[in-house]
Amino acid sequence: MIRRITTQLLFIGTFLFEIRNVCSERKSSELNSKCDLYIAESTIAGAGLGLFVGSEKKAGDIVGPGDVAIPLIDLRFHRGKNKFFSMFTDYVWKGRVMGMGQESNTDDVEAYVPGLDCVINCNLALINIAKSLPNFDPSLNRYTSPGAGAVTPYFNTTSHVTADIPAGGELFKFYGDIYFTSRYEIFGDIPLRENLTEAEKVIKRWMALNISDAAKESLWFAVQNLPWTSRGVNALRTSVSQARQVAIQGIRSIYQPQSIRILDQLESEGRCQDNIRHGVSTLPHAGRGAFATRSLKAGDKVSGSPLLHIPNRIFTNMYARKRTLDGKWARNKTEIVGRQIVMNYCWGHVDSRVLLCPYGAGVNFINHNQTKANVKIQWAPNGIISHNDSWFTLTAAEMYKYDVSLAFDYIALQDIEVGDELFLDYGSPWENAWNKHKERWLQNKPSEWNEYAPAEVWNRKFGRSPLRTAAEQQHEPYPEHILIRCKKNLSRKTYIDKIRGGNGTQLFKISDKGVPCRILKRYHDESLADEFVYDVELTLKNSEGSHNSKMRQGVPRNAIQFVDVPYSTDIHLEHAFRFSPQIPNEILPDAWRESIHRE
Repeated sequence: MIRRITTQLLFIGTFLFEIRNVCSERKSSELNSKCDLYIAESTIAGAGLGLFVGSEKKAGDIVGPGDVAIPLIDLRFHRGKNKFFSMFTDYVWKGRVMGMGQESNTDDVEAYVPGLDCVINCNLALINIAKSLPNFDPSLNRYTSPGAGAVTPYFNTTSHVTADIPAGGELFKFYGDIYFTSRYEIFGDIPLRENLTEAEKVIKRWMALNISDAAKESLWFAVQNLPWTSRGVNALRTSVSQARQVAIQGIRSIYQPQSIRILDQLESEGRCQDNIRHGVSTLPHAGRGAFATRSLKAGDKVSGSPLLHIPNRIFTNMYARKRTLDGKWARNKTEIVGRQIVMNYCWGHVDSRVLLCPYGAGVNFINHNQTKANVKIQWAPNGIISHNDSWFTLTAAEMYKYDVSLAFDYIALQDIEVGDELFLDYGSPWENAWNKHKERWLQNKPSEWNEYAPAEVWNRKFGRSPLRTAAEQQHEPYPEHILIRCKKNLSRKTYIDKIRGGNGTQLFKISDKGVPCRILKRYHDESLADEFVYDVELTLKNSEGSHNSKMRQGVPRNAIQFVDVPYSTDIHLEHAFRFSPQIPNEILPDAWRESIHRE
């Protein structure tokens, strides 16, 4: 008997010890077949809009049409400061992670993915979806198409389900712990993922204690009344009945019911987000386009989209560089050399400084065609998908607010069949600007553009071809816009052994641009079916920012790739087309109109 009591006390002691470890962290309706994806008010209080599924989803399912990804390049440089007003701040991903590292020679590249990525919130207890990397396809040739550089080559950023979602359930992505820890004044000691995981383990240990139910409840009451707070403690603040449920069904089970909306409510108060898929446009020089996924009647809502606002379009200006007296580079505010490509995806007006950037799923694939327009934009009703009519009375100078308060509805102008391409009328100023651009491009395109091919094409065509050594490149250099990069993992000697014999499988993801390397020697390796291998010199950067070199021998071809020189891709062409689709005159608020220079 004494031994049994001692064992129980030890078990309870172990449980309390685990409680201490978890808490020790310091502060620092039915299926609606009409639509399967909705944007509506989030179930998270104060989070704005969210995204909901219209039917049950299983892990591995793909959600949404796959969005465009738009690089925002060197914003801190072009805005002239580290901190500035930008509605994109909470709606972007690291450009380097999204495969945009070659767009700049700095790390100041952000990926704006208008669509699902801008809408999906983060509930750390209910992460159920993950983002894929975009495809990269510069399909428009700068020598044969005036559209080269006018559309982003990054697209098809899909989202896939990682945990089962019930019909009407909200989608949640993981933003990263730093999103919450860096906003302590907003979120306080919100439990992080690891805290929730540990809490579930502790609760299961509590449930397994061989003591009476009354003793368990007393123990749990003591946990709920701990005299301090932390992320770990807050993860454990549940009722006894909730704790019992967690022990049996997991911690997700107590949060899931609060994240579901009735489908009838989504239909009436939300907007469908899966009427559009993307594909190659039927228009020349347009790149990709939007196509209907279901039949629509004239007057039907094709989609609805919240709008990120830019109070002054000079936000998109890109400036020349100049040397300062102390030898540093600074922007030359008197010389505009281009504009951010995001300008082409934001609606504006020649008589207004305001730009409005939609982030509804698929809407940024809808191209312009004045004669075949079958969709129009109009303001969403007041109160629907965050639209607020009071913003019509604000001037541009009064719009420096971090609120999403404007939204478009996309309305079918005629009956639309499944597979029909969708077109908008961007307005006569846009049409005139495009026609002038085509004329200028035809007259001024350099003959050497005929020989240009981006690194993506080089890798596709020559990804298994022998590489020239540094000595050979002295006499037969690669094009000046092409660099050679090696897998960073080669810094570990054991990595070569790991990848040898990989049947030439490409090792690079779009987000992996590698590290600088020189090809010192090329020779056959009998153990690799007589393929060429290479001796290379890697250039690596340490944590202090200085560089050092490492030699590696016998590197297989698939650990080496071509990448574009920064600022050499089509997006950076000096005269790439830039002009915003135009908000129709009849819906432009008078308060937004200004007598300004027409660009």
